[in-house]
Amino acid sequence: MKGIKRAVVFVIVVALLSIFLTACDFNVTTAYYEDLAVASQINEQTNKPVTLADEFNTWSEGFYVTGEIKNAPVGTVTRIEWIYLDSQPEYLIDYSEYTVDGVNEDLVFTLSRPDGGWPAGSYEARVYIDGILKSTLPLTVKQD
Repeated sequence: MKGIKRAVVFVIVVALLSIFLTACDFNVTTAYYEDLAVASQINEQTNKPVTLADEFNTWSEGFYVTGEIKNAPVGTVTRIEWIYLDSQPEYLIDYSEYTVDGVNEDLVFTLSRPDGGWPAGSYEARVYIDGILKSTLPLTVKQD
């Protein structure tokens, strides 16, 4: 009788585990970023950085993050979040998303200067693939 009870319990555990694993979304992707960089200026035709920078002043025109997404299935979603770190809590300035059309694509993300200029301090660009954080790029704005 003990053997039958163990077998029934084993079958129930396996069935529950199967249901749980089927319901889980592991969000696995083959996509990855390559050559991510922060720039103060890009080539408008190629979207490649002209001037790499991680330090800016309060009147810099904007921030750029460039790079490539590789091995990305059609429909892969890239996302960037621009974060100001010197506030409590951290402040999400803006974000943008782009859905990939091909396997390998050049990317450029842009954040333009606000009317009153950039607040001095520390910033981050957080880059995601399908909702998973893949890279964090630091930036600093120095007071003029």
